[in-house]
Amino acid sequence: MKRFFKYSLLAISLTTILIAGLVIFIIFFLDLNSYQPLISQAVKKEMQRELAFEGDISFAAFPKIRLNLRQFSLSEYKTRKKFITADSIHLTLPLRQLFDKQLTLDEISIKGLKAALIRYPDGRTNIDDLLTADDKKKEVVLGQARIEITRFIFHDAKNKKQFTLSGLTLESVKITNKNLNNLALKTKGSMKNLRNHASYDFAIKLNVPDMLFNHDHISSNHIRLITTVAHSQQKISAELTLTNLIASAHCFHSDAMVIKMLAKNDTQIIKTHLSSPMNGELDSQELHLPDLKAGIAVSANHSFSQSIHGNLLGSMSMSNSSEQIDVNLTGNVENSAIQAIFNIAGFDEPVVNFDVTIDHLNTDQFQFNYNQAESNNLRNNKPPDKAVDFSLWPDLDVNGSIYIGTAQIADTALSGVTFKIQSDGKNLNYTADLINRAY
Repeated sequence: MKRFFKYSLLAISLTTILIAGLVIFIIFFLDLNSYQPLISQAVKKEMQRELAFEGDISFAAFPKIRLNLRQFSLSEYKTRKKFITADSIHLTLPLRQLFDKQLTLDEISIKGLKAALIRYPDGRTNIDDLLTADDKKKEVVLGQARIEITRFIFHDAKNKKQFTLSGLTLESVKITNKNLNNLALKTKGSMKNLRNHASYDFAIKLNVPDMLFNHDHISSNHIRLITTVAHSQQKISAELTLTNLIASAHCFHSDAMVIKMLAKNDTQIIKTHLSSPMNGELDSQELHLPDLKAGIAVSANHSFSQSIHGNLLGSMSMSNSSEQIDVNLTGNVENSAIQAIFNIAGFDEPVVNFDVTIDHLNTDQFQFNYNQAESNNLRNNKPPDKAVDFSLWPDLDVNGSIYIGTAQIADTALSGVTFKIQSDGKNLNYTADLINRAY
């Protein structure tokens, strides 16, 4: 028995020495560049994609393992067409991680990344083969991470849109299977509607100080998203914050969602502030804002010099599957009580229907500039038939009515005024009927 243990320990010791010697030989004497063809063949066999190296692979072991790849590309599935390219990838990890079930990267840096993601009309994507589930994967811990994307294209043939991102940078202090810390993302790009060829430029900034991942949900104390969209002479800026967000595979909710929005062009400025608790269902693709508070300020230099302010309360529901948004609001605009119902159908080519009731309205406080002809029309039961600039939201199909109990327009008092409103995509045109007038 003693001899058995003796020879067993000797065999284990020799095996350990041989493994250590092999590792030392690989680290100090093996030229990884000479094995590039073998690596490419293995990738092609396992993934049906072609991995090509145009630069050298550099490798160092002490004090940490450092791996640098330069000028490489990966092809689309079963073709030679390039799917992703990168100028350089730098990885740093502790030497002990080679023998650990957990893969820890102290640092990862990717520069000059270019990629194209495609969603086909039937819903398939060009990365479906890379998303195969594997329950035996190691837990991955990323330390300092920085990714610089030179160009990323998302061609959505199903929804007839194409997004192009440029100058995208993503940084994080630490990412694990359980948490994410100090994620910062910023990018600029454009969106093209492939149906009507309309194009929009945008910029995005995202900050997530902390996010926890559990087996059945994720949570974050604070998320902040800033975006700007520009089209022609119009510009819309928005800031979204979410507090105490919790999301599972089926639903999500946040204690407070706050949106600050500024829309402007050469003649019109609209400021909006929205806040509400938020909840939704992922299976039915629904979003609900049950306790919506909205503040709005509107100024249009071509019509009046004084801003209009309003505060509204209500609720909003959105269904992505049916492409419907329903909004109910009540409140005050200046000194007028208001009730409003909005319905938006379709997200690619939205159709807006609304019904607004205002108890009284005095346009004199907004200093509208009516000429003599328009004033005469008012006296003869012909309210102004003007076009209001609506180009901040181009391509909208708008239909609705606004009922005003009593109205003071120029030097004329009106009652029972109903405006029928439609848009041609650029201007908001209206006609009006009234029950009675007085001077």
